Amino acid sequence: DDVGVGVGVDTQRIVLNDEAPPNTMESALALPTTLPQEQGLSGFTRRWGFKTKPEMVRLRFLDEQQFTAQSSAYLALSREIALEINSLEQLQVPFAHVIICENEMSYLCLPPISNTIAIFGSGYAVAHLGPITRLHRTDIIYWGDLDTHGFAILNALRLSMLRARLMAGEKELRVTQLKVRSMLMDRATLKRHQEYVVTEKEQRVTALLCLLQEEQCCYQELIAQRHGQHLRLEQERIPYDEVLLALQALLPEEHVEVPEHLRRDALFMRDMLARQRQ
Repeated sequence: DDVGVGVGVDTQRIVLNDEAPPNTMESALALPTTLPQEQGLSGFTRRWGFKTKPEMVRLRFLDEQQFTAQSSAYLALSREIALEINSLEQLQVPFAHVIICENEMSYLCLPPISNTIAIFGSGYAVAHLGPITRLHRTDIIYWGDLDTHGFAILNALRLSMLRARLMAGEKELRVTQLKVRSMLMDRATLKRHQEYVVTEKEQRVTALLCLLQEEQCCYQELIAQRHGQHLRLEQERIPYDEVLLALQALLPEEHVEVPEHLRRDALFMRDMLARQRQ
């Protein structure tokens, strides 16, 4: 039954105070409770059934012609929108590829690419994309920082998708069957750009079981300090020319807007990435 309770605590206090008083509701109800104790604001809202803010996602339409043809005149004014994550299932614009960027600047600087959208991963929040079934059948390219947290975030994305698909009834699903690739997150990239590396303040050292072979080798070398202490190659520090070539190599069937002087080098980059995946 619905119970009206005046607890004397305004919602602004609950929002601002991340450690809401655990006994406030119990005292107001004067009733014992068997609900589990959970910490923090998110635990408080789950415990008492309060409505929470929806998880949002920012995305850019990299295929300008396709987006303009499918969108309304209002939406055509901008190639970027923000919507609730679950709304991705109903997005009317068709796309074959999704590029997820860990950092905002890299996300904003992606070039026009046919049949492709970009999603701002926003760090570990990328795991919220796992249950979106439309993404399960879409080619996904994840591009994050080349450090231990970057690999942990990639692992979290794959793990979230793996769990969602297994819970949906799929059986004997392996990580290699997920359509999630990484970009510029390998040992060769790290070695090529030693002059751009910085220090990762606190490494994430744990078992990452959803990394592919080359990713796992690179991660293990990072935590073993193979090339230096706490190395970190932020994705924004990689020269933009190389980013364009990597996109061209990973999406050979799509049109990536690459300057003419880089097109010949793109073939070399594509062959090199293909050899690394073997």
